[in-house]
Amino acid sequence: MSIAVAHWQGDFRRELDELTKNIYQNNEMGFYIERDWFLKTSLMLIDSDVRFKVKNFTSEEVGKIQQQWSEIKSCIKETFVLIRRFGINPQSLISKNAVIPVVYWLYKKQTNGHPLYTTINLLNKNHNERSVISQWFYMVLLKGIFGSQADALLTSIRDVMKNSLSDVHFPLEKIINRYKGSNKDLRFDDEYIESLLNIRYGEGRCRALLHLLFPEMNPTEVFHIDHLHPRNHFSNKYLEKLDYIANSPEKLCFYENPEHWDTIPNLHLLNHSQNISKQDTSLKQWLSHPSNNYTPSMLLVSDENINFSRFQEFYNERRNALKQRLLNRVFLTTKIDSSPSTIDTDEEILTD
Repeated sequence: MSIAVAHWQGDFRRELDELTKNIYQNNEMGFYIERDWFLKTSLMLIDSDVRFKVKNFTSEEVGKIQQQWSEIKSCIKETFVLIRRFGINPQSLISKNAVIPVVYWLYKKQTNGHPLYTTINLLNKNHNERSVISQWFYMVLLKGIFGSQADALLTSIRDVMKNSLSDVHFPLEKIINRYKGSNKDLRFDDEYIESLLNIRYGEGRCRALLHLLFPEMNPTEVFHIDHLHPRNHFSNKYLEKLDYIANSPEKLCFYENPEHWDTIPNLHLLNHSQNISKQDTSLKQWLSHPSNNYTPSMLLVSDENINFSRFQEFYNERRNALKQRLLNRVFLTTKIDSSPSTIDTDEEILTD
């Protein structure tokens, strides 16, 4: 950091701190981004060595960054607006390194003689582009491929994108093909998909998965994750009052298990007004309210299975429907032998 500051004509620390503040305090973004991330992203954009080493911040490299700084700042901000519109918030953005390739593509890709970042957030344009980028971004977060060896991965993804700038859209399939059979494999097999459906409320990947499953959500709204059948209905105190459950040990066991009521099949994204109206209301009562525009089919369940007494049928039906939808959203393969990285850190050490 100090080397970059020394070569910058002006107050570089202030520039970075103002950008951090602008992104964090803006309602369309809200992410807290540290200085080192901006530096790494800048190295990526000027096609330099992305490794966070002193030798990569020469006066020549810093000069290139400073010369393009206005455009770099604008692209970074537009990218975080886009990421937020994908439904990703600061809690679900589990890898900031995953944002860097998106910044690169928006910065380098030209449309009608202008960088893509200048129009990517215009809702009447670039719908297909946003759709492909969002699919890639959700897949990356769900697979956690940036957990280790992030610098090498960023460099190789950049090579793919650099050779694909003449493509119509973000080169999703080329990137997927590049990492087939490696521990960065972006494809999903049946076992992995089943594990995704077991993600519980509050886990970092929960929001990303729900947005991947329901991409039709309005990108300008903020959504909350809510339990369709209220979680307080699964307490022992509540269940003991229901004869059809209390008299059936098998049913009681199923209802009590948080792997059923606290996982993806019983979770959904609701906007603010829907979340307020839902709260602890039973699913059947909430769906029948005149002000509610949701139907059982929109939740991927049949009318007869919305009753709490049929929660087991509800769970099985919705889980199967969500699995099928997930199969249509990602790239499927047979059993993946290589294990994904278990290290999950975006931190890089500045070395000589």
